[in-house]
Amino acid sequence: MNRRSVLVCIFLLGSALGSPAQSNPTYVQFRPGTVKGALYKPDSGRAPHVAVLIIHRTANFMSHPATVELSKRGFMVLGMNPRSDNNDAAVDFEANALDVKSGVEFLRKQPGITKVLLFGHSGGGPATTFYQAVAEKGPAYCQGPKKLVNCGDDLTGLPKADGIVLM
Repeated sequence: MNRRSVLVCIFLLGSALGSPAQSNPTYVQFRPGTVKGALYKPDSGRAPHVAVLIIHRTANFMSHPATVELSKRGFMVLGMNPRSDNNDAAVDFEANALDVKSGVEFLRKQPGITKVLLFGHSGGGPATTFYQAVAEKGPAYCQGPKKLVNCGDDLTGLPKADGIVLM
């Protein structure tokens, strides 16, 4: 990701107009059934055109403080739980990337959304940066003789996010 993309992310996050946060987020079920999310939108004000996906490699981020705070500032926010929800032993970064993919695709289909940002906090940092690296460079990023474990070709064609915010 280049410097311009990072500056655009900072601008987008800093320039949103304040709006009341969504008082009643919408539950979103993904596949597999262990992947789920909560969608937050401002209760009033202009319709959001920027969406933020917040995910961790294992933790419940459906009610992360940023879901409400970013919603207050005019963003659509999807807090997600990956399939390895609350189970570090079950973490599979390639599978988590597929969970992020489902969130990115879901947000891109929402009316009015023109940009999707990934928000990495704690274990969400490696989950989102791995996803974006493969989305930008293809599975070759995580394949080859110098890799301890090669990822599969099922990571081909991941839709790129428009930026990443790391906490």
